[in-house]
Amino acid sequence: MAILLTILPSILLLPIMLINNKSRLKVYSFLSSIFITLTSLAIYSFADRSYNNIVSFEITSIGFVDFGYDRMSLLFILLTSFISTCVVMDWIKSIKSGEKLYISLVFLLQQILVIFFLSQDIISFYVFFEATLVPIFFMIYLYGGDDRVYASMKIMLYTIFGSLIMLISLIYVAIIASNSIGHATMSIKEISSALLSIELSNGISSFLFVSIFIGLAIKIPMVPFHSWLPSAHVEAPTGGSMFLAGVLIKIGAYGMLKILIPFLPKCAQNYSEIIMLISCVIMIYASFISFMQKNIKKMIAYSSIAHMGYVTAGIFSLTKAGIDGAIFQMISHGIVSSGLFLGIGMIYERTHTKDIDKNGHLAHHMPVFSIAFIVLVFASIGLPGTSGFIGELLVVTSSYKISLLVCVMLASGCVFGATYMLYLAKKIMFDPLHESDYEVNHHEECDQKNDVRHQNEETHVINDIDFIERINIYSLAIVSIIIGIFPSFILNGIIINFVI
Repeated sequence: MAILLTILPSILLLPIMLINNKSRLKVYSFLSSIFITLTSLAIYSFADRSYNNIVSFEITSIGFVDFGYDRMSLLFILLTSFISTCVVMDWIKSIKSGEKLYISLVFLLQQILVIFFLSQDIISFYVFFEATLVPIFFMIYLYGGDDRVYASMKIMLYTIFGSLIMLISLIYVAIIASNSIGHATMSIKEISSALLSIELSNGISSFLFVSIFIGLAIKIPMVPFHSWLPSAHVEAPTGGSMFLAGVLIKIGAYGMLKILIPFLPKCAQNYSEIIMLISCVIMIYASFISFMQKNIKKMIAYSSIAHMGYVTAGIFSLTKAGIDGAIFQMISHGIVSSGLFLGIGMIYERTHTKDIDKNGHLAHHMPVFSIAFIVLVFASIGLPGTSGFIGELLVVTSSYKISLLVCVMLASGCVFGATYMLYLAKKIMFDPLHESDYEVNHHEECDQKNDVRHQNEETHVINDIDFIERINIYSLAIVSIIIGIFPSFILNGIIINFVI
């Protein structure tokens, strides 16, 4: 069944090319995404929870390419499938032109991510790590906002720069590992084992560690390599933002667990406290910058950078609790941030602005929507009973024995996060909106779209979310509560094998 996951999105993508009826295309795409999600859930649920080795299925006809899965990879495939289904539901409502190309990009990105998480050799790992850029580039470039060209080019340049640096080190470690074991290998497992028996100089090992770290850190992203993410989020369509926040910024942290620490565990130990401290500084910095934003999408984008600070801090605590917390935080943030960006898209569809000061009183106009959005806000700030609480708790407690300063900084991040997220919820949900602000929003949108029907309306009613939108955003909100109450679904069986 797990082998089926390798090609399932591609198989289901092919009929999309043949469907010309829009209604049938929407139904088929939705049912296909549900099928992939249920398949992923079944495979993850029935996998042996005590199992922590790689089940490998090597494709020998194309050389060194090796695919396999463990509990962690299956977990991220499940996250990818779930977020993809939510993106498809958003596509049904929000994309009005170029529907077939857009949904093809969604399934293509899902396929690339699935193969990436199944990669057990550095060739497929690197190729599909890079390939994720292609669909998201076109989603932003073709369906984004006014500055979409700038945003799409920026994400491409940042990613390519970091990946080329990482590629040099991956080639080097593959060569020295192959020389050590006596035959050519690209297997992540074999390279990790070989490097443990090779004495590298401090200079070489540090160079390898830093170069791979930078390549992965740009994807997360960590300061100072972060500026591409707010630009990408602001200009991306809602589905693109959901993919970015939900999965794409997680592949850098996944790579740290998959290749960086297993390849160079001594360097990881030597640099662990420095990276944890840097992660804390980034988290606090991003929190303050987030609080200063007036654009809702940009605020959530910076909050994502802050939340990923918990992830890198947990990973480099090099403790079981810290790494479990980091993985849990990645899954939680993937669900919660996707829900928040989905909610922002729903707000924009109705108010035609992303300006915090020009949105208000939505709890009155959209009560059903407001409940789900506030639940997601609570999950984002780590309220007990939600998914955000578990990951942050594990990371903070794991840091206590390593550094009291890091522990205090991580704990303070929870306060900062609650400050700007509750401020956002108060402003757009409960604060009254002045009539002059609405008139500006409405007339600006009319001018941009040159829509006579809108111009002739004397009044404007902000409608609550419809049935499909309710299913979409409430599924994300409910899942954030379920895994917050039953964290064992994620935590059981997650064992990371590397030697420190």
